Order: sequence, then C-alpha cells, then structure tokens
Amino acid sequence: MTFQLGNTQDELDFYQKSLKIDQTLADADPKNTQAQRDLSISYVNLGDVTLQLGNTKNALDFYQKGKGDRHVCSVSHGAADSFEGRRTDCKSRFDN
Repeated sequence: MTFQLGNTQDELDFYQKSLKIDQTLADADPKNTQAQRDLSISYVNLGDVTLQLGNTKNALDFYQKGKGDRHVCSVSHGAADSFEGRRTDCKSRFDN
C-alpha cells in the first residue's frame, strides 16, 4: 500500500488496523517469532506516524511498546538499532 505525502491520518488509520491484526496473531501464537516481530514493527510504524502528527508523547509510548519485543525484532538485519534510534530521537523531542 502506498500513501500520499500529507495524508498521515490515513496512514494512522491503516497502521491502527494493522496493529489489531498483528496483536491478534501474536496473541494466538506467542512462540511465532514472525508474528511477534510484525507486532513490534506495527508499534514502530504507529510511533513514526504519531510523531509526524506532532504527538511526541504518544509516539514515545508506541516506541516503548515496540521495545518490549526488541529481542524478536533484532533478527531482522539491524531493526533493533533502527528502532532504538527512533525511540531516542522521540524521547529527546519529548524531553525538550
């Protein structure tokens, strides 16, 4: 799916729906690392969009939730490093 620039509300709606699906799949099979990784990525995506909308507190909350599954995320070629950078950037914006 492709999003047009400036249509972050549509992105937010899409990622919220995606999170519900990923949460259901992760809950159904907690040992499925792909489902857990997808859930973690959904939180990061929601954090990114929420940050674009200027809501740093909610973005930080999403990044923190994604961090809970960071060990699963790390199997994806540096995804954990990317996540940690986003979380740190968001936290620094929130703290200022």
